[in-house]
Amino acid sequence: MSDLKEILAAFDDQNPTLWTDDGEPRLSVVQKAMRDDTVTRADIALTGRVRSMVSPEIPLTPEAAAIAADEAEAAVIAAREKVAATKIVLRIKRKALADAIMIFNGLSPKRDVADLVRENSAREIERKMAIINGTAEPEASEYVARQAISTP
Repeated sequence: MSDLKEILAAFDDQNPTLWTDDGEPRLSVVQKAMRDDTVTRADIALTGRVRSMVSPEIPLTPEAAAIAADEAEAAVIAAREKVAATKIVLRIKRKALADAIMIFNGLSPKRDVADLVRENSAREIERKMAIINGTAEPEASEYVARQAISTP
């Protein structure tokens, strides 16, 4: 039992891999450290060792506080500058994209509904004439419909 207390006393409270979320030592880590698989959770509980969740105090002098505040302010300014630069780059890229879309759309003539209907009608007439002339196979649905009409 004294070996177990010594091993647990040597555990670093700042190392989360040694501890469970409840603040108890991990059983597998203790068993590995002792080279004894017979150690149980009850044995560990008898020692009373738990993780100290209190963070160590950091001595803060007025000079150190001023330096930390200056560093934080400098970090905020740097972050704001980075955001501003990123916004400028984004604005430039959006403008380039908008220009490319306008160029792309400008290459084809603007079509209204009447134009689309005329184009579709012309394609349908051309397809049907090809079927009548025998240069194109009728679609399966048209073939089945013709067979149904011609059969009494």
